Amino acid sequence: MNRFTIPAAVAAAIACTSASAQQQWYFGIGAGRGSLGGGTTLETTSVFETPGGGTLTSFAFSPAQFGGHDTSLTARYGWRFHRNMALELGYYDFGKYPFEITVADPGIRTITGSAKARSIGLSFVGILPLDPVDLYGRIGYARTEVESSADSPPTSARGTIRENEVVGALGARWNITPVVGLFAEYQKHDKVELDGYFVGLDFRF
Repeated sequence: MNRFTIPAAVAAAIACTSASAQQQWYFGIGAGRGSLGGGTTLETTSVFETPGGGTLTSFAFSPAQFGGHDTSLTARYGWRFHRNMALELGYYDFGKYPFEITVADPGIRTITGSAKARSIGLSFVGILPLDPVDLYGRIGYARTEVESSADSPPTSARGTIRENEVVGALGARWNITPVVGLFAEYQKHDKVELDGYFVGLDFRF
């Protein structure tokens, strides 16, 4: 949990700052770069034709190691119930990440696949207004899923990681107008080795 010490401390410190109440709803969209590390074990299924015209199915397990970067997208909906505080629901699509696994069907060979990573979560946001810029720290709870698949006949492989985890982030927003803001943010996950950089627009109403 040390990786979240800074975002949590920033959010808490900002929230303790005295300020007048200010309620505001906002919607944000953004894009950036994500990275996925770590690994998992995939269940592999091989289907062979028998001499008699039937089929024979065999099952096995193969380890997969993730790594790399891909384009990521985000959409978020928030309620800024105080000048220094907000609650935010966010969805993050971190893209696809290639991997290789070794299978025996019956010879030993390597097949490639890809892992899709996405996350949805609810966060508390502590905001420090420095007109026209807001600095913020985010700490929250997320449901993250990494879905992996590989297909190379006669073998296919499937595996899914699902984690409930803590998510932390640090960011800044430039309020271009009273309605539109440009944000930049770095996000880090607790259990899944997943992080991302995002740039986007917030629309206040």
